[in-house]
Amino acid sequence: MNEKDLLALKIVCKERSITKAAARLYVSQPALTHRIKSLEDEFGVKILNRTPEGSSLTPQGEHILEFAEETLAKLNITKEYVLSMEAKIQGTLRLGVSHTFAQYELASLLGTYKKRYPDVDICLKTKLSSLILPLLQKNEVAVVISRKDSGWPEKKHLLCKESVYITSARPIKDEEIPSLPWITYGNDQMGLEERTRWWDERFSFPPNRIHVHNAETCLQLILNGLGWALVPELCLKQYQSLVTRPAFFKSGEPLVRQTFLLYKNDALEWSAVNAFVKHVLGVYKHDSITK
Repeated sequence: MNEKDLLALKIVCKERSITKAAARLYVSQPALTHRIKSLEDEFGVKILNRTPEGSSLTPQGEHILEFAEETLAKLNITKEYVLSMEAKIQGTLRLGVSHTFAQYELASLLGTYKKRYPDVDICLKTKLSSLILPLLQKNEVAVVISRKDSGWPEKKHLLCKESVYITSARPIKDEEIPSLPWITYGNDQMGLEERTRWWDERFSFPPNRIHVHNAETCLQLILNGLGWALVPELCLKQYQSLVTRPAFFKSGEPLVRQTFLLYKNDALEWSAVNAFVKHVLGVYKHDSITK
C-alpha cells in the first residue's frame, strides 16, 4: 500500500465510477482496477461494490477510506513542513517605520537582517507614527515600527521604552527654563500633548517656542546655544556633549517614549515577515502585549 493506492481509493469514492476516476487520475481503467484489487487483497476484505449504477463502499471500505483520507492529510502536512525546513527565506518585506526610529535605528537593523536573508526584497515607507498605522490597516505594509500603538488590536510588542531628557548646551535650572526658547520639533500629536502637559504642570503662561521640522535640526540649534528641548534618548546617541537630565511629571512619573512592533495576526505566515519579526525581537528586549 502506498500513497497512489490511497489516492486512487479516494478518487474512486468521490467519482463513484472506475471509468471517471481513471480519467481523472490519467491512468487506464484496468490499472486503476488493479490498484483497488491490491488494496482489497492487502486488507483481506471487499472495499467496493460494483454495480451498473456505479461503485459504492462496503462498510469495511468506509473505514479504510477514513484511514486513507487521514493518512493523505498527514502526509501532505509532513511534506510541507519538511520543505519549509529547507526553503529559503525570500519574498518582499513591506515595512512601515516612524521617522525617528528610521533615522536613528533602522539602518543597522535592516543591514543585519538583509545580510542574513539576502533573497528578501525590502519595500520601506517612513512616515509619522500617526500616518503609519493606516498603511498597516489597508495592507500596504505588513509590519510597522511605531512610536505609539494607538490601540492596535492584533499582534503587538513593546520593543523599548526610553527616557525623555531636558536637553541643553549648558546646565540650566528649572527656574531658567521659561526665559529660554523651548525648541519643539515634528508633528507627532501624541508627543506634543505629553510635552504640553509637562509644561502646563509647571508654568501658567505659554512658552517662548521655536518649532522646527525634525529632531536633528532641533539638536543643532541646542548645540549652538539657541534654546533647550525635551528630547528622547534615541535621538541623543551622537550628542554626548549636550547636557541632559530626565524629565518628570509632577506625580513623579517619568516622561518616556515607547517603540512598538505591530503586525496582523496572520502576518507570520509569510517567511520574510516571520524572519524579520524574530530578528527584531532578538535585537530588542521586548514584551508581547497582545497574544
